[in-house]
Parts: sequence; structure tokens; C-alpha cells
Amino acid sequence: MDAADYAAHGLLDGVGTDGVEARTRLLDGLVASGIDLAALREAARRGRLPLLPLEQALATRGPRRTTREAAEELGLSLELMTAMRRSLGLPEVALDEPALDDADLRAVGRARAAIRAGVPEARVLEMTKLLRSSMSLVADVLYRTIAEGSVGEPDGEDEQALTLVRASETLVPILSPVLDYALTQHLRERVARDFVEGTGAASGVGGAEAEQCVGFADLVGWTARSAAVELPEVAGLADTLTQTTLDHLVGRTRLVKVLGDAVMVTAPTTAEVVDSLRGLLSARDGHELPPVRCGVATGPVAHVQGDVYGPPVDLASRLTDLAAPGTIWLPAYAAAGLDGVRDEGVHRVKGLADALAVSSLTT
Repeated sequence: MDAADYAAHGLLDGVGTDGVEARTRLLDGLVASGIDLAALREAARRGRLPLLPLEQALATRGPRRTTREAAEELGLSLELMTAMRRSLGLPEVALDEPALDDADLRAVGRARAAIRAGVPEARVLEMTKLLRSSMSLVADVLYRTIAEGSVGEPDGEDEQALTLVRASETLVPILSPVLDYALTQHLRERVARDFVEGTGAASGVGGAEAEQCVGFADLVGWTARSAAVELPEVAGLADTLTQTTLDHLVGRTRLVKVLGDAVMVTAPTTAEVVDSLRGLLSARDGHELPPVRCGVATGPVAHVQGDVYGPPVDLASRLTDLAAPGTIWLPAYAAAGLDGVRDEGVHRVKGLADALAVSSLTT
């Protein structure tokens, strides 16, 4: 096919004169790789033609099985096969649609091995759900890293597509062992923190309730600021808050989640959370962050899929809303033994039947 043929199929619509040659080279490569005209028209309509070579590079090869065939081959129920795909956030497919490749079967096969080794199905699904959220974030950052490499390419769409493919071929093999290393190191640290120190039961092993301290840090005036600046600056502030928090975690404190303008941390003791938040407050000016306020609470929590739930989470969040910029608010009973405590009086806090005596801390 030549440019006139592509134009007749609407594949050059919206392309300037200077871009026709590059678009034609791109289309020639895509047609040669086996992509049909209908798929090319749909990709062109959505502005995704330069991404098709990257999709091909990331796709796995080999025969496709239906969900029924894969379940029979692996000796698993259809219900578990479907639940696993759903827990990973993968697209729903009809049971008789040949959509599963060798990589799908290898992944499910590893899960089957875990189940046969004695891991409950519920725990396997819990881990895959956690992988869904974690890997989605990693994939998003990796894709943006790859895509940024093609921005401003002077030689047209075909060169942009080639840049994307080259970047993925370089970065994905590098990142895969790093993810494996990070998992191993975090698991080793968790074992040392909970079991070597004899606190396994206190840290909620198996999802059981555990005494924990929960802390929130919140950017003051986020809503107004995010409405007044460009999105990249908003994203930059959220990223800076996250990284500054990570840089100042003390002892066994861990970052549980990021909530846009806020972060949530936990630790077995109040002192560890308070020291971490004080470090964040002290470092704020050097990172050009808006004012930060914090709330802390202690009590029994449940650990589910890497998240933490329980009354201390709600209380810490509500105390954050009450706190003045640059301060950490916490129940007076949790402030015992801490330095620099200030009495903030008694406050009515949503969700509590009785008024709460509150203390505050600064850096």
C-alpha cells in the first residue's frame, strides 16, 4: 500500500504535509506486522497509532487458550480462574474466548502451586489484589518514563514509535529484577521487624487486630492551591510530600498509602510515628511544600491487603483536620512521655460519644 491507499482509508486524516512520509512508514511497518486495516483505523481515530508497535513489543507470543481450556489444563475451577483475573484488574473475557496465552498460564500456575502448598485461596486472591494496585502504579510511572523519551522527536511518528519500543526493551528487563530484589528486601525487613524483635503478633500477622499508632500528614490549602496552578505542579507537590515522608521515616514506621494531599503512616509505637512526622515538618521548608498539619492516634487496627483499618485511622484523620499548620495533634493519653507537649483543651470529635482531651506537638 502507498500513501494514496492509506489516505483512501482515512489513515492520513489530520496529518500535515510534512508528516505524511513518516505516517506512511509507520503504517507500512504495522501492516507488515499483521495488523489489519480495521485495527489501524480505530487506532488512528483514537490517536494511538505510534503506540501500536509498543503494544506489539510488550505482547506475549504463543497459542491462545480459552478460560475453560486453561482451567482444565491447570486443574483449577472456572470460578477461581475468573476471580484471579478479576483480582489482578485484567479485562473480563468470555469463558470461550481464546484470550489467555502462555504468560497467563504461567502466572496462574504459580498461584496454583501456592494453593497446593497450603496457602488458602483467599490469601492468594488477597496478594493478587495487592499486586494489582502496586503494579498499576509501577506500570504508570514506567509508561510515563518511556513516553517522555519520545516527546519532541524531530523525525516523525515512525521514529517516535521506535523510540518507545527501544525504551521499553531497555527499561523493562532492568526493572523486573529490581522488583524481585525490592520484594525480597522488604520481606526480610518485615521478618526482622516483627519476628526477630518478637512483635509478630503485635503487628497483625494473618490480619489479626494489633495495637498500632496511626499518623496522617496533610497539605494545608490543597484544594485552593490545586485549582490555581497547573496540574504538573499539583502532581509535583504530591510527589514531594510522599518522598519527603519516606526520607524521614523513623524506626519501624512505614508509609501505608498516599491520598493525594495527604499521607498515612503507622508504627508499633507513638514515638516512632511522632518522630517521623516531626522530621517531615522540619524538612517542609527545604522542599517548598505548603504548610503541613498532622494527626496521630493509637489503638487496635486490622491489616488488610497492605492497608490499615480501625478507629485510630478515623481519629487520626479527624485530628489532622483540627490541627493548626505545623503541628501534630493527638489524644492527651497518647502524648505521655513525649517532649514538647502542649495542652489543646477538650474537643468534640466526630465519631466519639465523649469530648476528647487533645495535646499538640511541634518540631
